[in-house]
Amino acid sequence: MDGMKLREHFFGQKVHNEGAWNISLFDYIQTLTISKEPVKDSRIEKPEIKVKCNIQSCKKLELHIGHLAGGRPIVGNEQSRKRNDTLKLLEIFKVIDSNKHEVETVFEYLHNAFPNIGKQEEEEQYLRLSSVGVDFQNYLLIMLQEKLFLLVEDVKSKLLNLQWNQKLVVHGMMGYGKSCLVNEVLQDITVRKCFDNYLFWINLGEHHNKETVLQPLWRLYSTASSILQNRVTHCPDDVQHLKNLLIDLFLHPRLRNALIILDDACSDEVLTCFDIRCRTVITTQNKKILRNEEGIFVEVKTGFSRTESLDLFKKSLKIDHDLPISADDIHNTCKGHPMLIALIGSYLSDNAEDVNSNKNSKIWQYIKEMFLSGKYNLNEYDIHVDIPTLKIQNCIEKLLTNGLKELYHDLAIFMPDINIPPEVLEILWNKNRAEVRNVMNKFAEKSLIVPFYHDDLQTYIYGIHDIHLNYLKDITKERIVSLHKKLISGYDKITQGNYASLPNDNYTLQYIGYHLYHAEDFKKFDIYFDLKFLEAKIKAVGKEDVLRDMLKYEDYITRKENKQKEKLDQYKDFISRCGSNLYSYEKTDIIQFALREKKDSIIFKEAMILAEKSEKLYFQLQRPVNELGYSTINLKDDITSACFVDSPHHILVGTTSGKIKLFYEEYDKEISNFVGHDGAIKKLSISPDKRYFLSVSIDGTVILWKFTPDSGRNSYDFSHTHPVSPKTKQKYWQDVFTPDKGQVKPKHRFQLDEKDDFLLSATFCDKFPTVFRIATGTERGNVIVWDAQTGHQLYKTGHRGYKIPSVIYLENELLNGVIFACSDTIVLYKFSNGLKYYTTLRNLDNCDSVFVNDDTIIAVSEKNITLWEGNKKYSLCENVDNVEKYNICSTLTGDSKFLVVGTSENTVFIWDIEERTLIKEFKNKWLTKSMDTFYDEDKSVHILLIGSDQKTLQQCHILANDKEPQIANAPMFIPYWKKKQALTALVSPDNRIQIFNGYVQISETAAIESQVTYTCFSVCGQNVIYGLENGEVHLFHLRSKNNKCLEDNHGNERGPITYLQCYDLSNNRTQSISSCDSSDSLDFNVSCEGIIVSVSSYNLITIYHNNKFSSKQVNRPLIFFKLSNLIIVDANCSIYIWDLITDEFSLLINSNILEPVGVCTATFCSEKSFLGVTFKQSDGYFFGCVQCCS
Repeated sequence: MDGMKLREHFFGQKVHNEGAWNISLFDYIQTLTISKEPVKDSRIEKPEIKVKCNIQSCKKLELHIGHLAGGRPIVGNEQSRKRNDTLKLLEIFKVIDSNKHEVETVFEYLHNAFPNIGKQEEEEQYLRLSSVGVDFQNYLLIMLQEKLFLLVEDVKSKLLNLQWNQKLVVHGMMGYGKSCLVNEVLQDITVRKCFDNYLFWINLGEHHNKETVLQPLWRLYSTASSILQNRVTHCPDDVQHLKNLLIDLFLHPRLRNALIILDDACSDEVLTCFDIRCRTVITTQNKKILRNEEGIFVEVKTGFSRTESLDLFKKSLKIDHDLPISADDIHNTCKGHPMLIALIGSYLSDNAEDVNSNKNSKIWQYIKEMFLSGKYNLNEYDIHVDIPTLKIQNCIEKLLTNGLKELYHDLAIFMPDINIPPEVLEILWNKNRAEVRNVMNKFAEKSLIVPFYHDDLQTYIYGIHDIHLNYLKDITKERIVSLHKKLISGYDKITQGNYASLPNDNYTLQYIGYHLYHAEDFKKFDIYFDLKFLEAKIKAVGKEDVLRDMLKYEDYITRKENKQKEKLDQYKDFISRCGSNLYSYEKTDIIQFALREKKDSIIFKEAMILAEKSEKLYFQLQRPVNELGYSTINLKDDITSACFVDSPHHILVGTTSGKIKLFYEEYDKEISNFVGHDGAIKKLSISPDKRYFLSVSIDGTVILWKFTPDSGRNSYDFSHTHPVSPKTKQKYWQDVFTPDKGQVKPKHRFQLDEKDDFLLSATFCDKFPTVFRIATGTERGNVIVWDAQTGHQLYKTGHRGYKIPSVIYLENELLNGVIFACSDTIVLYKFSNGLKYYTTLRNLDNCDSVFVNDDTIIAVSEKNITLWEGNKKYSLCENVDNVEKYNICSTLTGDSKFLVVGTSENTVFIWDIEERTLIKEFKNKWLTKSMDTFYDEDKSVHILLIGSDQKTLQQCHILANDKEPQIANAPMFIPYWKKKQALTALVSPDNRIQIFNGYVQISETAAIESQVTYTCFSVCGQNVIYGLENGEVHLFHLRSKNNKCLEDNHGNERGPITYLQCYDLSNNRTQSISSCDSSDSLDFNVSCEGIIVSVSSYNLITIYHNNKFSSKQVNRPLIFFKLSNLIIVDANCSIYIWDLITDEFSLLINSNILEPVGVCTATFCSEKSFLGVTFKQSDGYFFGCVQCCS
């Protein structure tokens, strides 16, 4: 055919040619239909002729175009032309370079010559980028960008070096930001140019097999072919045919550098359909999705660290100050999972005004509760947010076969955060180690669990994220009992029913009670009366875990029988006393300990039976009478400092390496570690609110740290509100999800710029964190007050030339300033437009420690202990003669009652500060390097912590008086119940009130002139209220020992006090009290004095409230409490109502009483709706019932 005209770009040059061309068709079949409508009227314009061509087949086509390149050689001449064009451009650049003023002329010419070139480039770039075709939710991108920064650089580098037909696989757990990572990399202009801005994004998340892949293949072909303006009008039915078309298409020069992104790929079968010989990025959970094909791999394997999570929360709220401690809880609840953190960030952003304006906002608690229950749609109207559950379901369905699915469902029996050892899975699945490893490897390949090789255990352990575990628990909730029974059945099989031989695999002994409970196999709880089982469990996890189980499962162990409860109480007492030694010393035997018990005890009898059956030799020994609670923790590190945190269970330890470790109870496995110092830790100091601590190191720095709670995952007492963390139960527990790995980063570091000076001591302000400041002492004698939030220095005392080993910072009525030791002096500075010198106290030698108790200052030096009370000076101890003996460390109890000092001769001295006497001394096994105390309110005893030079921590009780108390009188009293222990107030021979917690004396009044007639406790349990024979009522505070008389104008006019009681207006408690007798046992738990009611022998009722009192005369009253009213029945059966709030006193007329009566007693029914009264009338006894209205 002639008439060919060609106007096109050819190798970058415009070509305008004319000539002939021909086309050859082979095996060509077509149907041609020509139609024309008939026309009868010649005046009407002739209609168009319609031609329709239907091509049925064409097996081969050949096209020949003559004169295509205008007769020019394609290679040689074209290269020569390009060289000539380059030389011409160089000449132009030389002219521009030599004539700088001509540059603007050149740019103006180019702009006028090509006015649309910029717009064309923008349109072309927009067209190419639109091919990405993926919709990212903005909040996910914003939240994940910073987290993925380091990985972005890695992926970028690998993408830029990706060769033709190579594949880059980005794999990791669901929701860890793989797609966001790739998207972030593709925002880089350099990366886009590398692929000529042709980026094709295909989401394969819903395509699990070859049958469903046709549509995404066709979408890819349609988008790519449209760029070449070569669109095909219909989709082929054959996947292979479409794949071949794509291969040809991407061989086109314009698409040869294109990049294909296959997002959320789950099937290797689907991937083969997209193997179109093009550079490819794959995001997947399955790290072996390429099978044996080579590829470049990048793993996204960790979630957000604690710092990263909190920073993102702050950005969402647009704040820069500290978040509440509940924000830390939330990070721990979701283990820093990027998807969950992003969802929280989005929700916080939507509610930022409420969170920022309301310090008591319940949003944090709401988020935590929702996530703990596995509910991630924080706003039920945000439909797209309920992603995790659906994604997990799709993930399991598309990644696992039916057999593997069932095995994966079995993992629902485990608690959150558990390190799952392979030994347990062997028992659960009845498989050998190799089979278990193969199954778990498959789960790990699909990113459904996380494996971790444990160096100490020499095996892999496994973790399952809460986001998966919550899903498993939900879909198996109808058969969860049978799943637990499956494991118990395995235990029965390997132990033959003898649970004392359960495997010590770092899991089974820790959680056997949990599985028995959920398997509803309650009969087996009698194992808690098996001494050998208890020995195995104590040696594996410690006595506290056993005691927790005994309390938690008490009803199942005792079957609610009183005899069994008494037996369990004996076991608890025995384990409390002996459990520490069983845990600490491997060779100890529980039977030998049990044979020291009383011969009539259940423990002794059980031990005798076991000893007689055993081949071992046992001795029947007598238990020491003065045996005290004493426990030892052996550590792997050299201890330089140790202190309690917020309970006797949490111990913070500083080491010679500079690391600080947090231990729980008696375990030698830390639950957190704090890394930031380069030298040994000299001193640790806990903040008043127990949320922060300071560390002082020989590296000359002080670091402020913030404790990081583990939500319900750390340590809880016996409340059972939350489960105890596996971190504290499993000895070799590892964090397999977060990058923190139990390590906490410093909140702020304080150090000096001066080369010849460094920080030596540090303390918190006593009002911390309300006053967010600390004070430090330096080597050259300078005390500095710092803003702990910013790290700025606020005040200085100036250099005094001598080091400051101890400093105290107070902002109270007695002193608003600092007290510090400097050489042989104690120096006081006060705040007054800065720090101003106040006074100096002289000591006998150089002071090492300073303590303050109200107006008393205590200084401890190497040879002396000195007290100053106001202007008076007292010496507790002077040790000038013994040169070899000197004081090493000291501590003051929290109530400032006892001073404890450790010496170089391994002796510990305990001094009573108030009495200024030495009350106890004992020889320690090792050299004492640090000490701290904690007051255990449950046991009403001070616990002493000793860190020694033998990598050992010791705990023992400080008992001020080991002698049996001498009780002369037990007046009428009402005890105060703390859990199962009663506080009682008794009177000594010299008329002092002695307060006991059980059998331990915890406080004592001074001698009282008038005889004590009645005692009770305030509603908070912190005060004893006592009445005297002279009619006075006094209030005595147990800790401070402050005493005050509640009134002083009645005295002997009212007669001896015959009844006392304290009521809590915020609680409606059942009371049944007589002025003659009382057997009530109340258990109040409100921190206040309450409202006090007294009755004297002269029938005078007095109430005391808010430093006011009011009295009424009633004949032989019986007193009852309901809501905020006293209901009083007198001897004549008259009933009075006394409103305790308004002080209104009114008489109720009793129409049933027709003649004089004598009341015997009265009582409320349990709901306080009726008051029953027994009385004598004439010659008979009667019972009357009065209905009470609220």
